Amino acid sequence: MPGRGFAVFLLALEESPAADFNINAGMSPLRMAGQFLYLILIFGVVVLLAYYATKWIAKAKQVRGANANLRIMDSLSLGAQGSVHLIQAGEQYILVGVTKEQITYLTKLDPAELVIGSKTVEEYMSFDKVFRQIVPRRKDKE
Repeated sequence: MPGRGFAVFLLALEESPAADFNINAGMSPLRMAGQFLYLILIFGVVVLLAYYATKWIAKAKQVRGANANLRIMDSLSLGAQGSVHLIQAGEQYILVGVTKEQITYLTKLDPAELVIGSKTVEEYMSFDKVFRQIVPRRKDKE
């Protein structure tokens, strides 16, 4: 019988006194407050570690991805299935289409016909800049 184990569990649950399920039974309010503050401290440490780990990973990726010959200059999403990227390879500009399955060369573009801003995609998508816009610094609030 597959349901018999669950029925035995419910029967045991009904027979045991409710005081057994009280985790904080016998704890003073001061000790509970101390545990609460300890949990908040641990949570803060985890958040700080996550923040600095993310910054470290982003910086390591920038160093690895720093290449003077190849840059993604612009991107356009075409929905969930694909996108078009303008890639600078040396002095040439190449347009490619990207899907989940493949990358397709579309055409080579003349640099004189392009309007190229001063920022690359990596500079627009800097985690630090986006984070600072979303979460203002404490000094700004004071």
